[in-house]
Amino acid sequence: MEHASAIKYRIARRLRAAIQKDLKVHYQPQVDMVSGRLIGVEALARWYDTELGHVPPGLFIPIAEEMGLISELGMAVMRIACADVARWRAIHSTSVQMSINVSVLQLRRLEFLDEVCALISQFEIEPSQLELEVTESALLDNVGEARSTFERLAQLGVRVAVDDFGTGYSNLSYLHALRIDRIKIDQSFIKELFTTTTGQSIVSAVIAMANAMTLDIVAEGVETWAQARWLVSHGCVIGQGYHFSHPLAPEEFERWMIANPAGLSLSVTECSSHS
Repeated sequence: MEHASAIKYRIARRLRAAIQKDLKVHYQPQVDMVSGRLIGVEALARWYDTELGHVPPGLFIPIAEEMGLISELGMAVMRIACADVARWRAIHSTSVQMSINVSVLQLRRLEFLDEVCALISQFEIEPSQLELEVTESALLDNVGEARSTFERLAQLGVRVAVDDFGTGYSNLSYLHALRIDRIKIDQSFIKELFTTTTGQSIVSAVIAMANAMTLDIVAEGVETWAQARWLVSHGCVIGQGYHFSHPLAPEEFERWMIANPAGLSLSVTECSSHS
């Protein structure tokens, strides 16, 4: 078996060129769990290398951070995603909200806001169609730095979401300090809804807090009808996870949209027939 350090070296050696020519983006739908209507998608980086084969994001993203390539990687994903949003509008007359993960290192770059504006202008998309996701753990260490950037994004009309919400183990004062539109409940809490004594209490408290603060909320990692039913009954109506769809290549996502024009097959109103 190849040593981990050798694999890491091979990935690092090929990553820079891969960002320019081999990077792909897959899309995981976010669904209204009451109506089944498509709300948006999350853009997820994928890399298949002719020498290395499929390289998991959990391997190449940390290496990109170590190599100082995470901003280049992030902007490459954003460019591909914006191009697909424009293409779907032209072909299918569909306005899809696009959630894109960004790192704190990207937010620190002086050019970041200009780059976002340039992509919005180039692909003629509405700023509100873009939602930038930052993980809670990264955000908690950079609240001061993020404040001005989030303010500027809000002025542009670009939305901001806190990803992996609940994993930061900190007070929630940053939610008042920053211009945030949405929180995404980490999938670990959804997984524990029916397996731990505190699972439901934690998620219901997060939902209540988000609703009280008029923040949109998305549940990540929804894998069963039972989870979807419980979330809807407790005030969270937007879900993302394998229960609705795994991440899809662009052409697969287009077929998914066509096959689910009204989303009726995804609605939890049909749960009783699947229980």
